[in-house]
Amino acid sequence: MNIIAAIALPIIAGCIGWFTNYLAVKMLFYPRKPKVILGLTIQGIFPKRQAFVAEKVGHLVAEELLATEEIFNRINSEKNLAMLKHKLNEKLGSYFELTLVRKYPMIAKLLPEKLKSRIKEEILEEVENQIPSLLRSQVGYLEENLDLQGIIRSKVNMLSSEKLEKIIWDILAEEFKFIEWIGAVLGFTIGLIQVLIALIFF
Repeated sequence: MNIIAAIALPIIAGCIGWFTNYLAVKMLFYPRKPKVILGLTIQGIFPKRQAFVAEKVGHLVAEELLATEEIFNRINSEKNLAMLKHKLNEKLGSYFELTLVRKYPMIAKLLPEKLKSRIKEEILEEVENQIPSLLRSQVGYLEENLDLQGIIRSKVNMLSSEKLEKIIWDILAEEFKFIEWIGAVLGFTIGLIQVLIALIFF
């Protein structure tokens, strides 16, 4: 084997390895529409399986990522309840100081400050006691009536092939590039091994 062939073989093998993996990545998305080539119907994997992808994404989000029990626990956290109580306290203060005076000036004058404070405290206490059950009932209602899986499935199905491709590329661009270049490395390595075998045995 001459030196030119010894150098060229690994390089050519590397180029072939890169190109085949590049082609494999492209065929995940192209052709976007079914095309008949030599009697075979060819279509990109993702466009062809978009309905299946939509079904799986919908199931994953609805069942795993947005479980209603987890939503309830996060909303019902001490931090959220404290913030809600603080906001409600502000609203009640504003009501007694402004709205009540404007709408019912006589009642506002007759109500002593201590009674106003007591009313506010009792309202806040009652609301604090009722919030968990109210939240639980609302989350339960959403679970029964909001078809989250169906909504997501419909949204993914409605995506154009171009939009779906862009989303997947945005997520997996580095991985796709790695696949392409690992093909080049493997091809070059195989070509180098072939050269070594040729030099040793021939």
